[in-house]
Formats: sequence, C-alpha cells, structure tokens
Amino acid sequence: RIYEWAGSEYGTTNPRMELLAIRNALEFARMNRHPNEQVIIYSDSAYAINCYQKEWYTLWLRNGWINANGDDVKNRDLWQEIIPYFDNYWYSFIKVPGHSTNYWNNECDRLAQIEAQRLKDNFKGEQNL
Repeated sequence: RIYEWAGSEYGTTNPRMELLAIRNALEFARMNRHPNEQVIIYSDSAYAINCYQKEWYTLWLRNGWINANGDDVKNRDLWQEIIPYFDNYWYSFIKVPGHSTNYWNNECDRLAQIEAQRLKDNFKGEQNL
C-alpha cells in the first residue's frame, strides 16, 4: 500500500521538514498497519538515514542530547518521536538517491515544491499561517 501526504511549515529548514515527513509517515503507519506488516521508510535525507544506520542517536541519548561536536542536537522534539522506531523490528529505513531517476523521490520533491509555492502564494507577512 502506498499513501501520499504533503504539508508545509513556515520558517523551517529542509532537514526539519524531512524529519517531519518521516515522523508523520511513522505515525500514520503505526495507526494503520496490519499486524505483522513490515513498514519501510524510504528517504533521501542523509541526516535521518545516517542517524539510523550509524546509530548517532545512541551517542545523543548517552550524552544528554549533545552531538559529537558538543552542540545541542537540533530537532530534538522530532528525533524523540522517531528514534523509538529505529530499534523496532517492524520498521526499517532505507536511503534513496535524491534528485535522481527514482520515481517516488521525484514525486516527493514535486509535492514539496507545490507546498513551498503554496506558502509563498499565501504569505502576507504574518508569522503564523
């Protein structure tokens, strides 16, 4: 089964939106997956997939949410919702090349561009849309 959803957030960053997409996909999958159904999250976000594959999060948790550079981990709120899925057998995360010939990655980029344009079209100087 394949589901599509797109959204936007004013004044955010690309990495945060990539994490938000993953968090939303995980929440949707958790509520809708059938028992014993494997969930695979495909992403072109090196930030997210490297955290999973290289287990950066174990260091963050051990160091009280401080990264290897000694800085606070950015997007901690989203990471706290995503990380529990990293050790869950039913969920896996796979890196796909960005901006390539991958149909689904291109579809995600298309939806993101539509949402970005929607924000631009509706922005009238307010901070909260």
